[in-house]
Amino acid sequence: MRKPVVIMMLLVLLLGLLSPTVFANPDGQPKKLFAVLPAINNSGLKGSHYLKDLVNESLNQKFGNSDQYIVIAGSALAEGLRREGIENFRTADPAALHAALRNMNVDYCLRTEVQYIVTEQRIKLPSVLLLIKTWYATVPLHFTVTDIDHGVVYSDIVISDHGQHDSIVGFAKQKKAVTDALEKVLDRFDREVALP
Repeated sequence: MRKPVVIMMLLVLLLGLLSPTVFANPDGQPKKLFAVLPAINNSGLKGSHYLKDLVNESLNQKFGNSDQYIVIAGSALAEGLRREGIENFRTADPAALHAALRNMNVDYCLRTEVQYIVTEQRIKLPSVLLLIKTWYATVPLHFTVTDIDHGVVYSDIVISDHGQHDSIVGFAKQKKAVTDALEKVLDRFDREVALP
């Protein structure tokens, strides 16, 4: 399933280079190339690989329907970075990463980090009689939007929100509380993160 996505993204980039009028804003200006780096998961939760996938899918959907940007993400971005000598963007020197993105003609870059997530479970007095347990989660996401050509950081913000999941003891899930909070944070992305 990933092969067709990579092929499609490469075709989009090729068409963009061959025909700039196809990939133009409604104003007639060429669309900017926007790199969405894969999310970094520093949540501290066991089995939290789903967080990274959820964030990446959501951000790719948000930028994929844009009239202003051509998005490069996922394996197409990873392959381009490898060709520029960056094997792992998480451990790469920031200056080397920006130089590699500049060589790839990327205009803007979004970096997302899932920061440490706080979860707790509670059973309150009225609920204890009904055998209801509640999971609470606080999920912070750190977003950084950078103009690669000028080295300007447009937005560097941490958005945090809370989620919860109530259910009968034994059926309340920490994952559902975390996912609820994460979806709230991603909904706030459009309103709170400044984009060029």
